[in-house]
Amino acid sequence: MNGLIKKSRDAAASARLLFESSQFDGAVSRAYYAMFDAARAYLKLRHGVDVGRVKTHAGILTLFSKHLAEDGWSPDLVRALNRAMAQRKQADYDELGVERDAGAFVIAEMDRFLAQVLDQLEQED
Repeated sequence: MNGLIKKSRDAAASARLLFESSQFDGAVSRAYYAMFDAARAYLKLRHGVDVGRVKTHAGILTLFSKHLAEDGWSPDLVRALNRAMAQRKQADYDELGVERDAGAFVIAEMDRFLAQVLDQLEQED
């Protein structure tokens, strides 16, 4: 298994455990990173992008958006990743963090995102 796919799967498992423990800020952060690493894996494995040289999250999101459009995928995946990033910022930096409902939404988005992106990559292996 590719290292980025493993990182993504591990982060997703952590997100679910944190959510079940009512640690919603941590759950949202790990869910975002599960999606982010899946996007990085997609760029690396599908398009040969040296993701280690892309220095910002915005740079990865821009490349992911570009390549998804070129491959004919729905832009909804990019929107899901952007929503998760916004919630992660709130979880990490806002004094009040995120509530249960926001956490549940991001976990559901993560599951949908990974089902499409990682499952596609793993089928190609």
